[in-house]
Amino acid sequence: MSLSTIGRPTVAASLLSAVPEQIVSPAVFYKMYEGTGTSFSDILGNGPALTIVATETTTNLWSVPAYATPDSTGNSLIPSPLSNAVLHNLFDLSRIGDGQLLLAWEFIFDGALTSNEHFFGYGADTNAATAGGWWVNMNSSNQIQFASRGVTAGSAITTSFTGFNAHTSPQGGNSVPNARISLLMDVRVANSLANINLYSNGNSVSGITDHNLLNGGTGLPGTQDVQPFCMWGRKNSTAGSAAANFTQKMGSAASNASMSLFFAMRRGTASETLPLLLNTEFYARRGDYPRALIGA
Repeated sequence: MSLSTIGRPTVAASLLSAVPEQIVSPAVFYKMYEGTGTSFSDILGNGPALTIVATETTTNLWSVPAYATPDSTGNSLIPSPLSNAVLHNLFDLSRIGDGQLLLAWEFIFDGALTSNEHFFGYGADTNAATAGGWWVNMNSSNQIQFASRGVTAGSAITTSFTGFNAHTSPQGGNSVPNARISLLMDVRVANSLANINLYSNGNSVSGITDHNLLNGGTGLPGTQDVQPFCMWGRKNSTAGSAAANFTQKMGSAASNASMSLFFAMRRGTASETLPLLLNTEFYARRGDYPRALIGA
């Protein structure tokens, strides 16, 4: 038995029968295994390359095998050009309808986070008519959070996934520094409200009910295709892609975090079984394309 298979959970046969249907947007899968350079490719060939924001240092980027590691000053990853039809189709929350947006990622960290650090998000956190967006981060209490700002809204709203501590919970790091934490969000939208379930390491761990997406704005987050998808940061300006226009970057608040994958897909019909299946599979076989999606 190889070291890579020790301790992997078994994927139940009943879950494997939950073959997905009605995938309505191309999925993207950034494995972040390149090992060199400053860009990350979608291994499915659907999405654009994501590149470290210009002028940011990348001393630590490939310091952890099979992971990408931002520097202590923080890094952000953005597509070039900023506008991309595939990502907009995926991350525009007004397009979810009766379906769901599934977001999966894996990371490690030492549990010593001192402030917010972002995993990923879409849009810009301003009240401009070309802005608004949504973001996923972790706070200093090791809680996963979902934030959103409607187009032209006066401010963003942030909601925590309570009852789950990414570092100490048994379904997360279990108080072990740099333990693998494989997360998945199941995002659904109805009447401008988001209901989101969170899964970790093959377990359902928390949920958010009736998160207000508009907050007085004129459009749902993600409807504007001017501002980019961003990994490892939160864009807080419409003034281009300079490093100064991104905040709360991963690595900037002493997390010493590394990330090894990001996967996203949108379905036209919501599945109750698929989110747990995918999270279980990603945790069992890190970096492998989920078997339940092959041929879908």
